[in-house]
Amino acid sequence: MKGGASAVRGLLGNEEAVDFDCKLKSDATAPMLNRDDKGNLGRTLSAFANSAGGLLLWGVDARPDPAAQIDRIVAFHPISQLARFKHELERHSTEAVMPRLANIAITAVPDTGSSDQGFVAMYVERSERRPHRCELVEKGYFRRAGSTTRMMEHFEIEDAFNRAATAYLELYHEIRSGGYTGSDHVAIVEIVLHLTNNSPTSARFPYLMVNAMGMQPFSFEQSPMTHRVYGQWSYFEAGSEVVINPGTSRPTAILKLNVPCNLEGSRRRVSARMLGPRKIAARFGCFNSRLQEQELDLSVQDLLLGVAGGFLHEEDT
Repeated sequence: MKGGASAVRGLLGNEEAVDFDCKLKSDATAPMLNRDDKGNLGRTLSAFANSAGGLLLWGVDARPDPAAQIDRIVAFHPISQLARFKHELERHSTEAVMPRLANIAITAVPDTGSSDQGFVAMYVERSERRPHRCELVEKGYFRRAGSTTRMMEHFEIEDAFNRAATAYLELYHEIRSGGYTGSDHVAIVEIVLHLTNNSPTSARFPYLMVNAMGMQPFSFEQSPMTHRVYGQWSYFEAGSEVVINPGTSRPTAILKLNVPCNLEGSRRRVSARMLGPRKIAARFGCFNSRLQEQELDLSVQDLLLGVAGGFLHEEDT
């Protein structure tokens, strides 16, 4: 912990918060965790992982402040055999909650003038695998509510499981040449739109809506999706046979832009005014996920990548 014991003791009078909790060791002279210590450990790890994450300080006494109606740090009780106590926390943290937490930072903070007595800081990140159930002493799902830890209601647990079972998609694009047409005087620029699944859950029934003025939208040949048009929006919808698995990407649609060009030897002169810039509005998602919106801004130089052998003249820019 940055600042060491001085930083810990400098917290005197500070309030606990949704991401900050303090615990006393039941017996500050014994490094082993008793039943109360294990219960505090399991409940707090579960609560932080299921909420916003947070910092747990051992050896710090926080008590209710009647005026502020919140717990405030009032005293410090350094723990003896500090290294052994830290080891015990590390050992029990692996079994404290399920699913197990991968990233728990545990740091011993020796008190001023002592190497064997002090405090322990535990930092827990908000988990993307929530909810996590406490497995020590009192089994159940916990969360932070202000400065307190409480057991989650049934609807909160259900909502957390639903969120965990929802895929999260992101939209990416690539620009490439689609060749030429009209005796090589029209360059075809293709913008391929990919839906990528960066969540641990498979994305079923993915869909993509695109509004791209001046471009012709087509379904990607290797990823057949139903293509419909509603006003200025093109709607690409997949059936049950299309699944985007975790960590994979699927090309979903192609936007084609026809750009007139003039042949000058082996190269093609392109008018910047005809090329861009272009804006693409997109909406996308999948079964049981929230609709996401994104706007792509494609510059002239971006789009020129799709014109093989193409260049711009100064008077065209």
